[in-house]
Amino acid sequence: MNTVPTIAGIARDPLWFPHRYDPGHDAVHFRRIERGVHRAATFLTDEYLPAGEPMVIRRSEAMAAGPVVAPLHFIFHSAFCCSTLLARAFDAPGLAMGLKEPVLLNDLVGWQHRGGTAAQIAPVLDAGLTLLARPFGPGEAVVVKPSNLVNGLAPGMLSMRPQSRALLLYAPLRTYLGSVAKKGMTGRLWVRDLLVKQLREGLHPFGYDGNDYLAQTDLQVAALGWLAQHILFARMVEAFGTRVATLDSEALMADPARSMTALSGFFGVPLDIAAVIAGPAFTTHSKFGSDFDGAARDAEVRAAADIHADEIEKVAVWAEAVAQTAGRSFSLGANLLKLPSYTQSSDELRLAQPVWWVPGPASGAGVCVWALGFLTKKKGGPFGPPFRFCVGLRSELDVDLDVVAATQRVIGRREGVAAVERR
Repeated sequence: MNTVPTIAGIARDPLWFPHRYDPGHDAVHFRRIERGVHRAATFLTDEYLPAGEPMVIRRSEAMAAGPVVAPLHFIFHSAFCCSTLLARAFDAPGLAMGLKEPVLLNDLVGWQHRGGTAAQIAPVLDAGLTLLARPFGPGEAVVVKPSNLVNGLAPGMLSMRPQSRALLLYAPLRTYLGSVAKKGMTGRLWVRDLLVKQLREGLHPFGYDGNDYLAQTDLQVAALGWLAQHILFARMVEAFGTRVATLDSEALMADPARSMTALSGFFGVPLDIAAVIAGPAFTTHSKFGSDFDGAARDAEVRAAADIHADEIEKVAVWAEAVAQTAGRSFSLGANLLKLPSYTQSSDELRLAQPVWWVPGPASGAGVCVWALGFLTKKKGGPFGPPFRFCVGLRSELDVDLDVVAATQRVIGRREGVAAVERR
């Protein structure tokens, strides 16, 4: 006989995944997603997940259940840099689970764009991180790879979780430009859409106005988007010290064993490196599932570079000049492959709190409000100019009518039953 899961059972079970958030009802949409489905899905979006009715639970009810959390770490990235590959590599039963672009985080970014304040969003992000951090098995850690549209939340997330670490992953500029170019019109539209979001965040300290951007080519816009994310990563390196490390995709694929050994130690997850390198993360395409290894990726990158070589080289030289004029460097520091070996010591991590992190209430809400609040202040804080959370594609960031309707349907039905029982 099938039994209806309880609210507490759902909130404590990592297989009930926190898929969406509806701010109008302060409710989390949970979807039952088995580990094998996680493994098969390119991203944790509706496009790649099986259809199913969510279980909708008010955030307060879910948190009251006291979900148990695991060590939580992050892979923040600037797109087209093997981030999905790394998330797949941490799907290691008994050791860790990798989560690929959970939409709940995008929902919070979209909410901020529609007018949600730091004070409103912070406790929800705190709850969301708690639900994402539920271990899939005893002793397992969780590694979350958000969409790059969520990068504006990255400093806040690290401030809220002072024992978490983050890899800042990127592709070298010329490789990034080749990836954009080979995607044709889709890639060129994507970088212009990203430009709009970054301008709303105040991420472009380059001195250009709207007319300047309109006069730039698609790959110039792509280069500025890459540079804006690079500057954000550089500031995070300065602010969070030993809690962050950087890595570029070419170094990762040139020596996967060395890179994964370093990252395994950095996150404190003792992966079987040989098994990971021989496994599907490094031998199949993250998006399409076909056979795909480092040599195939190199060939793909070279093919794109050959076709668009003239434009890529000119734009790369131009971007270097832009960065120099803005007083910025392409060098990030904190290179994962040059850092000392790490173990996941809680004492060490407590000593590595960011310079602006301050203790808050046990719930974490005070820390969260403070951490997110600095992003929107006109003055003060380590990030200088006002930050706005990235906007992202409408389909990815808006809580659409279907989500709201599901909330109303499920919560309304539950509360109706409760009202009858009270009579």
